[in-house]
Amino acid sequence: MNTQDIERIESELSLKLPEFYTDVMLSYPFPGWDCENFMLCNDPEEIIRENKENRKEGFFDAEWPDHFFILGFDGCGNYYFIDLKNKKEKVYFADHESFFDSNSPDKLEETYDGMESYFSLIRETEEDIKIANEEPLEPLPSKKWWQFWK
Repeated sequence: MNTQDIERIESELSLKLPEFYTDVMLSYPFPGWDCENFMLCNDPEEIIRENKENRKEGFFDAEWPDHFFILGFDGCGNYYFIDLKNKKEKVYFADHESFFDSNSPDKLEETYDGMESYFSLIRETEEDIKIANEEPLEPLPSKKWWQFWK
């Protein structure tokens, strides 16, 4: 991502992104990282689209305020976001399977204090993906379908 991309995001979403986010994105993606298409999205089009859609439609029947900025997602309908009203460097996780109150993001079960904490999650996730891709799948037993419960 470059300065023009960041300016475009800010312009289209009518917001000012925090320096801790823009500093990271100007030097991202990092060598060896594969998460640039989801957990820390590097595509300005997708960032703009996801933010606009949630502002308009909400998040699973919950309001999505303009001061929430989606920076990534997990591929299962959940979002990683920052609260632009909160001056702390904090990343939140909006989980559609848990109660989501947009008025109280600090009460969410999963939060990350600072980008480095969030990066730790990304590294762990990438390790899990690599391990899962390396492990061969166990062959299915050669039983008829109705015999699996015996």
